[in-house]
Amino acid sequence: MKKLFLLWVLCTPVWAQNTIQPKYTYTLPNKWEAWTLAPGGILLVGHSKGFTAIEAHNNQLLYDYTALGKIKLNEMDLIEGLPWVVLKNAAVGKMPSYVVLDYFTGKPVFESQKQDWTGPAGYYFVTDEAKLVIWGANNKLKSTGCIGIYDLGLNKELALIDLKDKKLTGGGLPTSMVVEDDRFIMTTTKSVAVVNLRTNAIEWFTTKLNNSNGTLKYLFDEANQVVYAYSPFLKAKIYKINAKDGSMMWSKPISLDGAVKRIEIIKEGLWVYAEEEKSFEVNLFDPGTAQKLWKKPYSDKGGIREFIFQPEGVVFGTSTGEVNTLLHNGTLKLTKNIDVGAPYRIFALNPDGSLFYLTFNKMGIVNLKDGGFVKEPAKFRKVEQMITGFDKQNDRFVVSTGNELFFITRDGTIKKVCDIAFKGDENPSKIEFRQSGILLSSNQNAMLVDYDGNVKYNVFYKAPGTSIAGKILAGAVMAASVTAGAANAAKAGMMQGATPFYAEDEEKRAASNAKSFMGVAGSAASAMNQRFSATTATKNNLYIQTSLDEGVGLVRLNKDTGKPDGEIVTKDKKPEYLVDEDFGVFYFLKSDNTIIGYDLRQ
Repeated sequence: MKKLFLLWVLCTPVWAQNTIQPKYTYTLPNKWEAWTLAPGGILLVGHSKGFTAIEAHNNQLLYDYTALGKIKLNEMDLIEGLPWVVLKNAAVGKMPSYVVLDYFTGKPVFESQKQDWTGPAGYYFVTDEAKLVIWGANNKLKSTGCIGIYDLGLNKELALIDLKDKKLTGGGLPTSMVVEDDRFIMTTTKSVAVVNLRTNAIEWFTTKLNNSNGTLKYLFDEANQVVYAYSPFLKAKIYKINAKDGSMMWSKPISLDGAVKRIEIIKEGLWVYAEEEKSFEVNLFDPGTAQKLWKKPYSDKGGIREFIFQPEGVVFGTSTGEVNTLLHNGTLKLTKNIDVGAPYRIFALNPDGSLFYLTFNKMGIVNLKDGGFVKEPAKFRKVEQMITGFDKQNDRFVVSTGNELFFITRDGTIKKVCDIAFKGDENPSKIEFRQSGILLSSNQNAMLVDYDGNVKYNVFYKAPGTSIAGKILAGAVMAASVTAGAANAAKAGMMQGATPFYAEDEEKRAASNAKSFMGVAGSAASAMNQRFSATTATKNNLYIQTSLDEGVGLVRLNKDTGKPDGEIVTKDKKPEYLVDEDFGVFYFLKSDNTIIGYDLRQ
């Protein structure tokens, strides 16, 4: 009887209860174009003639920045670890322009046009020093290929370098760049130039690399004395370079038929993995002479998708689903590869050296010493949508196949916890680990299972008409929480696929962000410090769109009980909205130029 009553409640409109009334009304200067949430309780809004911002629980727009005109979502770039947003304008007929804006105050901390950048092409931030590295065309040097370095805290130009100056850089146009340690490595069509980000000067350059396509990747040794440069394209070459002065350390580079996808510096030598169109090759080279150390390379069809480096060799998993260990002498540990299937969702070594794997339809543990299975692989029945998480509290994996939930321990013990019967043609899309249990959710469904495997609740709210999958960012659980950081599941169990969410990781992230702003000068940094220090990652509610007594809206559910404790009426079947769960605000786009704010703390 209780079961029938629950079904009746969840399949009918939600009766009125604690209707959360609009509290804030924001009238935009012009037509809404895009929005995004920024750390610190700020909603950034692009409109047809500029850019504005809304502060959580403040009824006024903070500012209106119009210097660049219309701002779209792909023209806003939040800088992680800094209270700034880069606004970009590259409209046809207009001079390309970058503006770094303090998003708390609306004041520019850098404007490319005022620094004579007529064609900025890219940028990089050195977060801990509040430095900006920018490259492109600069009118001051009358060059189309320049690098500029700026201290944004002091509003000071530190360096301006012409990449086309052959005496300084070897010439060429910039095509790609990477940052390694304190070095900014710029690859041009003719050279590789290295800028020291501490001294703000060219450290060295070389024109002796075959980089006509303008793309190279780099690997430094642990002491930062040597750098290996290589091409990710077919007919690749690998160069060994003195990281201090740019001189070549081999008489000639290593030449390969394939494209280099990975190189590693190991005790035995330089380990190189390269791919051709339908096959791969692994070889080991002497880092002193560049000579091959194996009689012949190891090669096979397909490619390698998983690598675990061990003292005796590399445990690998191929794209065709085969597993083995490639010893550092170039031979396989097992005479025959073990067929486990692919693609891999989990690929991890147990403490005893056995390999725990999970593919899209089966799980098993392989004995890498003899090639046998510690336990026969367990096959899952029809898998509709697999997501995985790692239960740190109980040191086990949690797997949802879309219709079943499993607990799997590292020794291969698998326990079916329960069936999953999400309605509305949905499957779980997110796993969240809470003190009360494991929360599975999708846009219209939520289910909580305690750590003993007991189902605490299972709720479904019918979508009003067409499902709005994707409208609630990251599913019903997170909506659009600005600091929804992923837990480090790789360390927990070398996880792939859906990453679990832990509330304690959110708290650590907030504390880390607060600490990172301590060294940044300015009023924005001060405001950011205060906001992150005050933030507590409670995140105790789900918001699901459904039909309410007063029309279409969202029901607010308590994640730990599954019970509704509030509702927001929008009367819009396809609403545009964002939820700042850190600061407790629901933003709803009521019209082209009107945003309504709801206080979710009530």
